[in-house]
Amino acid sequence: MASIRIEPGSRARSRISGSAPLIRSKFQPPALPRDLVSRTHLLGELTSGRSRALTLVCAPAGYGKTTLLSQWVEVGTNTAGFAWVTLDIGDGDPTRFWTYLISALSEIAPCAGRQSLPALNRRPGRLTADVLPLLMKELEDGTGNLVLVLEDYHLAESQLVAESMAFFIEHQPARLQVVLSARSDPQLPLGRLRANGQLAEIRADQLRFGATEVADFFHLAGIYDLSLAELDKLKVRTGGWPAVLRLASILLGSQGDRRQFVQSFTGRTRQVAEYLATDVLQTLSPAIRAFLLRTSVLQRLCGPLCDTVAGTKGSAATLRELSCANLFINPVDVGGRWYRYHQLFSEALRLELEVTEPHLVPELHTRASSWFEQEGDLESATDHAIAARNTGLSTRLVLRQLQPLVGSGHLATIERWLAGLSWPEALQDPELATARAVAAGQRSRPDEAGRWLDVAARGPRDLRTSAGVSLGYGVDLLRSFFVAHSVSSAHEAALRALEEAPAPIWRGAALAGLGQCRYLLGDRDGAAEALREALTLLRDDLPMLSLASGYLALVECDRGKPQHAERIARRIVDLVEAREFALSGITAVSQTGLGAALTARGHLAEAEDRLGIVVGLHRAGSPSLWLAHALLLLADCRHTAGDTPGAREALDLATATLDRIPDPGILPALATALGERLDVPARRPATFGQELSEREVTVLRLLEAGLSQREIAAELYVSYNTVKTHVRKTYTKLGAATRAQAVRQAKDLGVL
Repeated sequence: MASIRIEPGSRARSRISGSAPLIRSKFQPPALPRDLVSRTHLLGELTSGRSRALTLVCAPAGYGKTTLLSQWVEVGTNTAGFAWVTLDIGDGDPTRFWTYLISALSEIAPCAGRQSLPALNRRPGRLTADVLPLLMKELEDGTGNLVLVLEDYHLAESQLVAESMAFFIEHQPARLQVVLSARSDPQLPLGRLRANGQLAEIRADQLRFGATEVADFFHLAGIYDLSLAELDKLKVRTGGWPAVLRLASILLGSQGDRRQFVQSFTGRTRQVAEYLATDVLQTLSPAIRAFLLRTSVLQRLCGPLCDTVAGTKGSAATLRELSCANLFINPVDVGGRWYRYHQLFSEALRLELEVTEPHLVPELHTRASSWFEQEGDLESATDHAIAARNTGLSTRLVLRQLQPLVGSGHLATIERWLAGLSWPEALQDPELATARAVAAGQRSRPDEAGRWLDVAARGPRDLRTSAGVSLGYGVDLLRSFFVAHSVSSAHEAALRALEEAPAPIWRGAALAGLGQCRYLLGDRDGAAEALREALTLLRDDLPMLSLASGYLALVECDRGKPQHAERIARRIVDLVEAREFALSGITAVSQTGLGAALTARGHLAEAEDRLGIVVGLHRAGSPSLWLAHALLLLADCRHTAGDTPGAREALDLATATLDRIPDPGILPALATALGERLDVPARRPATFGQELSEREVTVLRLLEAGLSQREIAAELYVSYNTVKTHVRKTYTKLGAATRAQAVRQAKDLGVL
């Protein structure tokens, strides 16, 4: 199987700048056990799925799903290229999920990821619109069968992952086979796929060992003295459950009366957990038992990590010995450095630890967090800090990663952590409240951001935060960015933040917020002054540069300087895209300013595309000024293009949004003015009594914007000759000989 080409060690760098490094072992199927029972018929079932849209291997823990798929990968590399990803709960972040999938596919399909990975980082919210169509086009380039295996899919299935995965399965190239392994049915259209003959399924009943496989299993385990009747009884009592049969093989070695054991052994889940937690552990030395219990808090294990967590030495050798003893632990990488406990065994160990030594659990997670932080794996460090319920450590780690993860499109990871920080102390922590406000604001939920800022404001105003600024400054700064209910209140907060800014970079941020508020209050000159100074101070802070440049571009458009406005906004938009910085609440503001400038310059197709993306981003949140403003600009763009129904639709949405904001500044006035323009009667007078058609008025607007006739043709998707005809008729109706005369006459008549 093709493996991911990465640097030695436990982690590999993804291609996305600013994102977390990828975990190497997730790309490799676990090593096969020595006592492997051949399952040829099931391997054939998997191969037959190549003509189907989806192959699903679905069964509870312990039914051999992973072993079967690993065996299939090993024997199938001559007929297909295999990409493997072992998923975990952190992969519920759709950006992280698709980063892993695309990175894995890129090693068996070299074109994969060339455009889709950068698109994923820039626009993580447009998976089905932009990213996945690019990926599918990339996968179509090439020959040969491809197989993508997603192990433990159930751990990663969030709503956004499920929706994007359903789209991918429906539209995937014919040469790709998608295989999911899960404990329960995924949230995919299985009924439709099944009805259309596009679903291959392997379920628990097929994974159960039959009589011959049970006999082969015990023989391979070195147990030869069981009678056919005893083997049959074990098969019946365990239901052919592979993991339980392995447990039986371990326990049989320590039984004086095997016949009695066979008679009493059962495969019921509760008793299996009891067997694992008591009978298996009792066969081990106290040192090994303590090692297993204390390392059960880990999702993956290596020697140095276990030394730190368990407080022992020589853990690497212990892991190798446990693996050789087939004690429910398997290596997960080729080098044998990283291991993973079987899920049933891990769950049983954690339950036993919580019963016998509950006071140790937070300390063990804290040790794991410290080790991962020293190794540079901040995401795993954060997961363990939260599991330890260590508010201070969790806060420090979350805030340290907040901006990089937001910038790389991994906002869902931040949200997962914040959801886990749910105990009273964490919910009232002022610094964490600011992080919750940022997450909500970047999702365009200003009302939620405002509520968390109210929580943060209860802390000491002069508290020094991990960002090096006072808590009061941070709260006021965020209030000026994420205007929750009142532009006037946000403006007051911006003035306080400006007064308390501790350094030039922080003054620049405060000026960006102040410029936004001044613009929304109708003070364009004051806004321009603040925003220009902000741009000189912010240097390399892309979110703040986006906010400042977007509003400065809007100011310049209002002053009748759309070309200058476009230069201001496009410079930052291009910089954001070049650095593959994710589009979110704040970074979308530069797109809004660029859309306004493009409309004013007559580049309507690009303007509508960019404004449409911004509207889609903000509509996923709650009513906001950013959404209302983008809708107003989209309505203006459509009106300029002659699409009056589309303009009316956008205006109505903007008005409904503004109605839900108590103090929205000047935007209602802008909406009213635009509505009056849309309500002007359709009659378009001309000098000699002939009315201008709607298309002729649209062409006239684009002539006013300075576009050439060929550029107008491109904007309107018509031929150059058609535009020439419209221009000639327009000039005739207006009694004009030049562009300037036509525009001036149209303004005198009230057409423009």
